Amino acid sequence: MRRPSPFLPAVLGLLGLAGGMAATPRTAQAKDAKEATVPKEADKVFDGVAAAFRKSSATGVLSFMESGDTGRVWLSLDGIASASYTRDHGVEALAKDYFPKRQVVSLKPGEDCTKGDDWSLSRVYVLTQKVGETQANVLLTVGITRRQVGETYAWYLTAVKERG
Repeated sequence: MRRPSPFLPAVLGLLGLAGGMAATPRTAQAKDAKEATVPKEADKVFDGVAAAFRKSSATGVLSFMESGDTGRVWLSLDGIASASYTRDHGVEALAKDYFPKRQVVSLKPGEDCTKGDDWSLSRVYVLTQKVGETQANVLLTVGITRRQVGETYAWYLTAVKERG
């Protein structure tokens, strides 16, 4: 008697024919995904970045990134080049090319807005901004990462991304 292929369950799962099983483990995780539990320290970073963003404070936004030579943040915002920035270069880009060209009207967390795990979290905000006479909503994603600092751990800003 011929043995079935060891790949048969995977093929059936991908085709959605495996009797009620999820198509892939990633799809099953996505269906069960709920808002992440956020530690107090991480919430403080999200709140601080959001408050600084509402004030259009480039220095304030980037004060939550890791300091020193290793501290870098990914900025992907309208009007500035999407890239990894040091604190000084990021402050300059935000202060010269981003905040002066828009007015932040409001910044509110989205629904089920925080995703991630014990080491990396992201929170999506709805950013209402006014550019010239046009007011529009875009999604702003703030990413933070937990890193070891001596004997303890701290949360740092690692990314700010905007999508319209």
